[in-house]
Amino acid sequence: MTELARKVLVSNQPDVIVLGGAITAGISHHLAPELSIPVLDGLSCIIRLAGSLATHEQRLRI
Repeated sequence: MTELARKVLVSNQPDVIVLGGAITAGISHHLAPELSIPVLDGLSCIIRLAGSLATHEQRLRI
């Protein structure tokens, strides 16, 4: 996975890499130190987003 990410960095020069799918959950913590850009775990991102939206909705109802 690290080699693939490095190839993407060279060929596409992205600002961030977002890993998709449950199978990649937790891998971002291992990849990020090896790369020069942020690596996001898509599953973790959506869980945090859902939690934030639920909290925001609760605040609006009060």
